[in-house]
Amino acid sequence: MGLIPYDRVFDALEHRFLLTDLPFPVMMAEGPTQLSALAARRALYGKSADPSLREEIWRKAVDAAQRDTDVAGSARLLTLWLALPVMRSMLHRIAIRWPIDRRELESEALLALLTVLADADLRTQQAGLALLRPSVNRVWAFAKARTQERPVADVEALAAAHLSMESPSLRSEAPST
Repeated sequence: MGLIPYDRVFDALEHRFLLTDLPFPVMMAEGPTQLSALAARRALYGKSADPSLREEIWRKAVDAAQRDTDVAGSARLLTLWLALPVMRSMLHRIAIRWPIDRRELESEALLALLTVLADADLRTQQAGLALLRPSVNRVWAFAKARTQERPVADVEALAAAHLSMESPSLRSEAPST
């Protein structure tokens, strides 16, 4: 039996792409070029990143992910990996605010990204924002809904107590003595 080196899905995804060097074709001012996945991510989040290059990277990533029919889904995984810095930041803000299990938030974030990715419209001006904004909103909504839930130690006892209480309209009027 092998050991799983990470217990969080974001860490496993990070590890997968740090070990590989996928080519990422983009059109730059100098012409078409191949970036590594790491170089593409640095171009997205670097302080001196070119906005047109950012848009080109997101557009290519979303397009490739939507056309990806491979069982392993490497283009989809690459797009998720490119979105991880934004998602990590958002999950950190949620974790500071509410005590929700981080692993649960991570899986919900990836599910939100995959759901939005399937319907993302590449004709929008900002493909990155069209992917990230709805995904972030979904995770915030999930986290807020989780804060409304209350843990109950014994559901059966709570249900029995609730059912044993009579409704005021069903009580018989006892004669006063």
